[in-house]
Amino acid sequence: MAEREQKVLVILDDVWEMIKLNDIGLNPLPNSFKLLLTSRYEKICTEIAAGYSDLKIVRVEVMEEPEAQNFFWKITGALKQHDKELNKIRTKIVRRCGFLPLAINLIAIRLKFEEKVAWRDTPRRLENKNLDYVQESIKISYDYIKEEDEKQIFLLCGLFPDDFNIPIEELTRYAWGLRLLNGVSTFGEARDRTDTCVQSLKKANLLMDSDYIGCVKMHDLVLDFVLGRVSKGDHPWVINHGDNLKWSSAEMSESCKRISITCTGMSEFPSDSKYPNLALLRLMHGDKSLKFPEDFSKKKENLEVIVYENMQYPLLPGSLQCSNKLRILVFHRCPLMFDFSVKLPSTIGNLKKLKLLDLTGCINLQIDDGVLKSLVKLEELYMRVDGKKAIRFTDNNHAELAEMSENLSALEVEFFDNSGKPMNIVFKKLKRFRISMGHALGDYTGFKKHSFENKLMLVTSKDELLESSMNELFEETQTLYLEVDGMKDLEEVLVEPKCVPQHSFNNLRVLDVFKCANLKCLFTVPMVSGLTKLERLTVSECPILDVLAYNDNGGDGVIKFQELKFLSLDKLPKLVGLCNTANVIELPELVELILDGLPNFTSIYPRNTSAISSISSNVSKNQPFLNKEMLVSKLEILRIRRMDKLKEIWPYQFSSSDEVNACMLTKIEVMECDNLVNLFPTNPMSLLGHLEELHVSECGSIEVLFNINMSCVGEIEELSSNLRFIYVNGLGKLRELWSMKGECSFDILIRSFQAIEIIEIRSCERFVNVFMPTVSNSNVRTLMNVSIDGRRPCEETGRNIELLQNSQEKRNSYEGFFNILFSL
Repeated sequence: MAEREQKVLVILDDVWEMIKLNDIGLNPLPNSFKLLLTSRYEKICTEIAAGYSDLKIVRVEVMEEPEAQNFFWKITGALKQHDKELNKIRTKIVRRCGFLPLAINLIAIRLKFEEKVAWRDTPRRLENKNLDYVQESIKISYDYIKEEDEKQIFLLCGLFPDDFNIPIEELTRYAWGLRLLNGVSTFGEARDRTDTCVQSLKKANLLMDSDYIGCVKMHDLVLDFVLGRVSKGDHPWVINHGDNLKWSSAEMSESCKRISITCTGMSEFPSDSKYPNLALLRLMHGDKSLKFPEDFSKKKENLEVIVYENMQYPLLPGSLQCSNKLRILVFHRCPLMFDFSVKLPSTIGNLKKLKLLDLTGCINLQIDDGVLKSLVKLEELYMRVDGKKAIRFTDNNHAELAEMSENLSALEVEFFDNSGKPMNIVFKKLKRFRISMGHALGDYTGFKKHSFENKLMLVTSKDELLESSMNELFEETQTLYLEVDGMKDLEEVLVEPKCVPQHSFNNLRVLDVFKCANLKCLFTVPMVSGLTKLERLTVSECPILDVLAYNDNGGDGVIKFQELKFLSLDKLPKLVGLCNTANVIELPELVELILDGLPNFTSIYPRNTSAISSISSNVSKNQPFLNKEMLVSKLEILRIRRMDKLKEIWPYQFSSSDEVNACMLTKIEVMECDNLVNLFPTNPMSLLGHLEELHVSECGSIEVLFNINMSCVGEIEELSSNLRFIYVNGLGKLRELWSMKGECSFDILIRSFQAIEIIEIRSCERFVNVFMPTVSNSNVRTLMNVSIDGRRPCEETGRNIELLQNSQEKRNSYEGFFNILFSL
């Protein structure tokens, strides 16, 4: 039997130092593995390849001239190549760039919209053949930046290590704190300006997209240019993110204006310089052994930005007493241990010009009385603790926070773990916030960790919510988590429940509702019309919720969730529908639907004769989740679990694909539905056009996955299938995957199942037949990996497993249809 060989390519990209392949499990390479390693330094490749006869070093050459010329025109625009003068200039530029793609790319992007005078000037700037062409091309691209703000943002990216995901928010803070942005007076304006600059720099190829939302990256060659530029001049920057064990005070300059150092391995900070011109100090990852000179804090009157990240003993409080200009102060995950306690000391209150204070990750922190009320210029305050021990607010802290809140435009704070409740906080100026009551905001990890959305997490009672006035923020909230005792519907917790509720959640994108014991319905119909930005809705463990939307007037109409992409309904024992009337419900953008623990529904899609005119408390024998008036045209993922009365997903018999609103499904998962008998209708072909994965587990009444009536199949258009993976587990009555009635329509059947690659069957005690359809000889190249309880079907399994029907005539009919690969 044939065996499928898995081929794996392992890529180690941009290696900067010697590594041993033994240390990372790549020596020897497993069979069918290939290794591709790239480095800017041939010496490193040579060292790594030494002793490995099967490793070859290949120099990646520059472009051939014709390729480089075409690459240039592709960027600047093909029409320009018909201009003879520009054609000659292009040839000179490409040759001066040494045919290097990065250099050509940077210059071409900059010249794309420039006049001829700029084109003529560029070759002259590249004439010196001894120049580093890449660095000179970056310099030309940098010089073409017209906005000074863009240049400043570009240079600030040099404060970060190589290949770093640079948070745009940090660029904003540094630029704002150092007063680098012209004509900007607020943080909001600074964020807009920084975003604009970043987009322009990306278009110029001086910055790149990051893997993380809210970040950018800088190519290492571009970073080399920035570091070379900022390390020179009258006020150089000191930047070191490398080996600090070999680093000395010789690299420090008395006149330096900005310091950014990763302190890993440092035991002592250089003591020979006073840095009187220092405006930005950024220190990271310093352990308890790091010592600072006693006089380091003296003569720092020009400090405007201080950032400490993961510093065990940051310089406080003495270093702050001497700065009258400090505008930004950041402590990220710093223990702040002073006088044998974890606290924010009273000397912080001396920072009268402070605009932003960030204490993110400073767990179990105490704040000295008087600190908050002394920060009279503070506009933004961040105090999230990443799900750990909350800041321990005293009564005085609460009173001071309420007093200073009148001036805050940004606030991130958690009230949980004996930290008290928000009292008398004024929210009218807040534009940027993350606030929780009764629960931590949670960790922010993954590719969204640097993005920011206005968020409220409210685990409280209805009375406490109203008393806190947190509902004043609903209109600006983007993510809302509600676990509110005593709330019967959302309208009850609005500021003015009877006045235009449709405008209360204009910006809401994500809504999670959990464990609301008194919730009868979630929205009123007028409120739904205001959810114009809602993309994700989760409702879980609400024991008496019977509908999502309630229409007081009892009339018909259209209810439209126009941007909803994800809907999850979980553990709702009383739910009988989405609305209490016969309203048409439109979900035009819904992609994923999760239904879990909904005991009142017998099907998901309605039968042709069961249009529901209204929903009553007496659930009918046939109760579909979707009625005929519900429009769900883009659904791709359907997950169903623990629906006790569910007997079918689609109507078992139908003759037209128009009756089934599910043609875009790519993945179906069904679990723990013991009364489910029919997984698919007798004509499933219209459902297989996009379906790629099918998972079915713990459904004790299913005997056949595809129970096909060929007479129905013949009535629909012929469709090809994308179904590649079938997984079944714990189906106690399952006997076969396919069963057919009527005369076969061979071509349709072949196209419906020819794409299947893997079938896994586990814990199905009565299972007999993998393949039942009888088909004619066909030239169909299908490779299938079949696993039954983790074993090959041809092995002894303790029961009669038939891959084909016993008749030799039947066996012959499969030749050329399924090529079966048996493997574990």
